[in-house]
Amino acid sequence: MSKEHSSVENIVRESTAFETIQRRLRAQGGELGASIGKLNEARADVFGSSSMALLGRARVRTENNAIARDMVRIGEQILFGFNVQLGLRKELEASDIFALYHLKDDEEGLELSEAPMADSFLTESRFVQDFKELQKYYSHATLVQLVTLNNKLLIAFQIGEKLSDLRVFRWELAASGEVSRYIDNRGERDLVFPDRFAFPWQAAGRDMQEQGRAPHLNILDTVFVDNLRGNITFKIENNTSSGEGVFADPVESDSQSLDDATFEYADLGAVVLIRILPFNEKQWRYYVFNRGEQHVKRVDAMAGSVVELPENHGLIFPSGYYLNTGELTTYEVPEEDLRFKRMVRSPNGEDVLYIFYAPQTGQVVLYRYNLIRKQVDTPMVGHGAAILENGHLAIFYAEDEPTLVHPIQVWATPFMSERFHAQDAVRNDTPLGRIGNQIWCAASPSSIASCSSLTSNRRPSGTLTPLFVESTAR
Repeated sequence: MSKEHSSVENIVRESTAFETIQRRLRAQGGELGASIGKLNEARADVFGSSSMALLGRARVRTENNAIARDMVRIGEQILFGFNVQLGLRKELEASDIFALYHLKDDEEGLELSEAPMADSFLTESRFVQDFKELQKYYSHATLVQLVTLNNKLLIAFQIGEKLSDLRVFRWELAASGEVSRYIDNRGERDLVFPDRFAFPWQAAGRDMQEQGRAPHLNILDTVFVDNLRGNITFKIENNTSSGEGVFADPVESDSQSLDDATFEYADLGAVVLIRILPFNEKQWRYYVFNRGEQHVKRVDAMAGSVVELPENHGLIFPSGYYLNTGELTTYEVPEEDLRFKRMVRSPNGEDVLYIFYAPQTGQVVLYRYNLIRKQVDTPMVGHGAAILENGHLAIFYAEDEPTLVHPIQVWATPFMSERFHAQDAVRNDTPLGRIGNQIWCAASPSSIASCSSLTSNRRPSGTLTPLFVESTAR
């Protein structure tokens, strides 16, 4: 038998063995996926599943034509804020810009009823005086934001041409979320956003350059980058004799050196973020290098904000998310300068709500991320949102022109307060989980027996107080 014939037989044999192993791995992967699905169904039967569903729609009516700007929950009420055109009047009253409502959403349906402003925190004499001064000296002031932050209610008006020209009224909030007292109109320093990036960027300087026929920057001995020969090139080998790489992105100027561009990076474990400002260009380019998958993806939408998902799952940004498995999902969202505003965790530990905000227009984009499914729902886009204690979320989308009627949507979400979650568990005799050899239940003593049948080892997230505890030690 010739060497050539033997070589062909070996190739065929190895190919067949590889395909066989591949088929087996796929079959085992399918079986594992089915088992995980059944386990998740069992978990949902015991602990309940989280979901978001549209409960209904309601309308807010204003006495004057106005453009709705924002909304926020205050205790058991919702505070709406509007921008109203003066018309023939010289100044506005607080009642022209703000409105308080009760949202009744029970088995009988949704009902939004206006609450009287008389004797409310909006009629407190010091606030009324400060509001009159605002109207007197800044007649063109516009409402830009309502927010509860660090146990304070902050109401911000833009008083100049810049977004940073603000006058911020502030109130102190009680533990229940109700307003306890008016503080003053100097809350500008309290109204701060989180940093655009929840991690520091490191500059890649000359000390990281590898010289040779095809020089490049050595980033963490992991990925090698250059901006030469008309492209930004990513390599996975420290090879300066060849300019070939695994990813190439054309630049505007094809004659530049490593020193002509600015390189920065952030080591986030499973991925390395790299941003590059090429020579004579004005926009930074953002890239994700995945250590496990050994691939590079360009995601310029990360310029707005980047937040790490829980448990090292990946990253979320204003128009989508990237999982450390290599999955990138993006959505069509408003083309605004959206930046991260805040994060809300569900008491069951399964869901996280990420809120991105556009200071210029007041628009918000809300993402619900589920840690079990490792998925983000289609984002909700609006101009203001408020989460009630029972987890119901009210959101509205403002019209471009002033109107008398402002529609809102109300959604059921898992983002209820810890207190409501515990009370709800008591009402429904729901077990909360197992810690070590103890079953934690928020239930009546008669339902303790049902707790002992739990087999889940999942530790409940958040702060849970056991109303009844049964030891499972034998």
